[in-house]
Amino acid sequence: MRPPTRSALAALLLLAAAAPPARGQLLRYDGRPGETRAYARTQTDHVTQTVNGTDQTLDLESYWRFSTTVQESGVDSVILAVVHDSIAISGVTVDSVPDFSALYGRLVTLVMGHRGDVRSVRPPTDVAGIERLDLETTYRTFFPTLPRDSVGPGTTWADTLVLNTSQNGLDIRVRRINRYRVAADAPRDGRLEVDYSTTLSLEGEGRQQGADVSLTGTGNGQGSFRFDPGSGEYLGSQETSDVRMDAFVSANGQNLLIPIVHRRTETIELLE
Repeated sequence: MRPPTRSALAALLLLAAAAPPARGQLLRYDGRPGETRAYARTQTDHVTQTVNGTDQTLDLESYWRFSTTVQESGVDSVILAVVHDSIAISGVTVDSVPDFSALYGRLVTLVMGHRGDVRSVRPPTDVAGIERLDLETTYRTFFPTLPRDSVGPGTTWADTLVLNTSQNGLDIRVRRINRYRVAADAPRDGRLEVDYSTTLSLEGEGRQQGADVSLTGTGNGQGSFRFDPGSGEYLGSQETSDVRMDAFVSANGQNLLIPIVHRRTETIELLE
């Protein structure tokens, strides 16, 4: 067989150059009305605070199991019904953990855009102790933010999320910046693996046990999530983060600075 001539090689190169690139995939949260997905969320928190030179440590573990059902999928938004059937918290005294079973089976309505930008979280208002769960923050950060444009292996994007929350008498403002990158190797089943890093800053103030408290901190983390472009299905994630804070406490004419280190790991699984 004769080798191709120079002109034939040139023609092949021209054809290759003219061929359109592989098309990217547009990522959107979606689903048919009535479609239900169940998730398990496991979280561990290791907190160390130093008071007058002495370290005090707290370890918490929590496990949530819940389902999300598509109520409506419109042109620019998705409405989800979130229903919990299990919430377990360990690492604190039994007396300080509310009984959350009154929340089981109750509807939490979540309205978000197809990119994951949450517009409202509406929990039931008649469940005792529900403020301890901070459902507003939980579900504003549950779904990763997707890019506006199509993606392929190596695609990057970023988003900024600002959260205002109240915890243990403190009003806290958190600013979180996430930077995403689609894994270079596309899986054979068409599902995407996306790695990300996050940086955050926080500030807060309020009163605890009669003392004025102000709080500042910064942190960073890393994780990954999985997504099915074909079904618009969030498949789960893992994340580890570290936050360092300083709490300035003022009471009875005395001031105290308390350094705090908080390490968190979180795993979200799609239950199939």
